[in-house]
Amino acid sequence: MEATTQTATPQKTKNLTLSVQKASRLLAAFSIARPELSLAELAHETGLSVSTAHRLLATLEAERFVERVPGSAGYRLAIKVFELGSIVLHRMELNVVGTPILARLATETEETTYLSVLSSDTVLCLARIEGVRHSRSQFLAAGRHLPLHAGAASKVLLARLPQERVRQLLSHHTLEAFTDRTITDPDEFMMMLPEVSEQGYALSEEEITKGLVAIAAPIWDQTGQVISAISLSGAEDRFGPETRPLLVDQVKDAAYQISSRLGFVPTLTL
Repeated sequence: MEATTQTATPQKTKNLTLSVQKASRLLAAFSIARPELSLAELAHETGLSVSTAHRLLATLEAERFVERVPGSAGYRLAIKVFELGSIVLHRMELNVVGTPILARLATETEETTYLSVLSSDTVLCLARIEGVRHSRSQFLAAGRHLPLHAGAASKVLLARLPQERVRQLLSHHTLEAFTDRTITDPDEFMMMLPEVSEQGYALSEEEITKGLVAIAAPIWDQTGQVISAISLSGAEDRFGPETRPLLVDQVKDAAYQISSRLGFVPTLTL
């Protein structure tokens, strides 16, 4: 017997969108001034009916976004919201700690520097500091994304992940060729990752933009996890055999400075 495939109708999609919007309004009703709210208060604050608010709260409670206040009929935000908020705070701390070091590296090398993180199944640029020798073709700006299979930062961010996880992430996309040096074979890409992990940095030689080379190194947190990448990018003729070893050392040193300020201690966490 053939399996049937159910396709979401426009009406179902609309209903789902409305439910998400209503649930978001319930979460947004809480504040520092009013950390606990009753069902009636939540319905009043959001303009929802009591029955709709109760149904959505039951789902949010099951997913650990809200919880009942012991000894009362009230609700409050739960651990899942704290976990998500911690991620945001972590990135804010990374930006605060990392940006001055990013700027120093840009000044010392005169090249453009970046701070990037793994965001879902792409690489997100958190910060960019232009060096005096920046190129117009260096298009990656803060808030923009890069694919996982191209660029030095991508290799650094994936190098310490389990191989199964890397394959899963890569499978979400067609590995597009940006230049003739872009690696579009998942197996070939993954074969490079152990070397990146061992040497502590990654190179990208014209993989995204012709004429541009990038060097990236991992940033570690206090638990010994790679949480970000710092990278340096510039024209190919300035990243040749004579200058590259020094640039690699400068990028790795900048990454270590940021990691240390985030509580990373190699002898304790590795």
